[in-house]
Parts: sequence; C-alpha cells; structure tokens
Amino acid sequence: MMIDFAKMQSTGNDFILVECKQDHSIQLSEMHIKKMCDRRFGIGADGLIITAREDVDRISMNYFNSDGKPAAVCGNGLRAAALFAKVMGMIKASASFFITAGDGDHEALFEDNGDIRVQIFLKSEVVQINEKIFNLSIPVESAAFADTGVPHLVLNVKNDLESVNVNQVGKMLRFHSYFEPEGTNVNFVRVFSPQKLYVRTYERGIEDETYSCGTGVVASAFSYWKSISDTPDIDILVKGGRLKVFKKNEKTFLSGPSAIVFSGHYFYEQ
Repeated sequence: MMIDFAKMQSTGNDFILVECKQDHSIQLSEMHIKKMCDRRFGIGADGLIITAREDVDRISMNYFNSDGKPAAVCGNGLRAAALFAKVMGMIKASASFFITAGDGDHEALFEDNGDIRVQIFLKSEVVQINEKIFNLSIPVESAAFADTGVPHLVLNVKNDLESVNVNQVGKMLRFHSYFEPEGTNVNFVRVFSPQKLYVRTYERGIEDETYSCGTGVVASAFSYWKSISDTPDIDILVKGGRLKVFKKNEKTFLSGPSAIVFSGHYFYEQ
C-alpha cells in the first residue's frame, strides 16, 4: 500500500501528516506508525497526525506519538495540522476555524506575521506539588501538575537549564508512582523575566527530550500564572525556537511557526 504524506515541523517538534479523504479510510496499525516515525528505518518524526475535512470551517486530527500509541492532543501538532489543512485546501485561511482533537474543538487562526494561533485547554485546576517527594538531584524551587489535554509535571528549576540532564531526570519522573498509571510529560522551566520563560520537555510516548512541546509550554505558563505572576502574555524559548502563550477573551492560545519540510510517498504492507 502507498500513502501520501507531508513531513512538517513546529519549532523543531516534527510530524508526519496524512489526509484521510472521504473516498477511503487510512488503516495504520501501531506497528506501522512506529516504523514511519523511526529515524533510521522510516520517515522519522516525533509523531503522526491523521487529518480529515469535517466542514468548511472544521477539520479533525488524530494524533499518535512515535511509539504508535494515540494521545488526546498535541499543541505543536495542532499548528502543523492547521498549516497542512491550508496547503491541502481543506479550509479557508482568511478566517478562524476549528480543529477537533481528542480533547475538544480548538480554535485556530493564521496571524499576519505568519505564525499560527491555536487554542489550548486547561482540563483541571493546576495542582501544586511538594517537590521533595521526588527526591530530585537538581535544585527546584517549585513543582506543579497541569493537564492541558495531556498530563504535565512542571518543575521551576533554580539553575541554568543547560546543566540539567533532561532525559535522565525526565525519564525517572515520567514513570514516577505519583503519576500512575498514565505517567506524565515533564517540563523543566527557568524564569528569565516576568514575561519570558525557557522550557525544556521530556515527552512520554516519545521517551526523549523534544525540541519543543506545545502543551508543555502552555502547562508551564499556567503554572507560572498560578504561582508567580498573572501577566497575560508570555514569551517562551524552547530548543527549537520561540513560542508565545497568551490569554484573550477568557481563552488561552499558543502561537508560533510551523513549516512543511518535504512531502512524499510511503509504502507499507497491511
């Protein structure tokens, strides 16, 4: 079988995008998705997104991590899906539209500077956690848990983030008993100024640090708003570039770039 795809990236968080058209369905197993996302034997990506046109102002997306397992939503994936839908003619780019994911309908809009704005939900109140229960090897000022469609632990780190072994500490916390049975994503945050954060994220399902995690930076922003400052706009630096999280009309948005890297055909056996 052959499938058309686009390889995309949103601040270094990379995805395989495919369109499910009305005349056929896409049958990809967990094994297929793992192979496609493999960086040595496949296309290579942090995740795979299946999109479909639902209406003139609505598309749907099903997101899968590189381990082949589904997740309710991916913040950077929403921006990639928005651009993919525009390029494929699935939606009109002149007005806001909606992307239906596993956690609800996300408003999306193309901004004048080329960035893509997507709405992110906070599924429950941010919970402050006593960081001492984790017996961490790094100095941490505070810890919090936020569910922005997927679970996130947010650690406010005292020292320079470049000295943190994100994979080592992140893997330990991702499987910590406190977060059983689902586990959690782990964000390491350094506050630069009242409106600027630096965030590094260890992602479950990818089991590695990624260059950027959209729901993770929004979880970090919610944690910052709850414990430090309620400034409505926050600029966030990640390994893959810069993002912005802001509040508008009682909604929370993630804004940043996305790009198509290449497109092609992938052959697989059913």
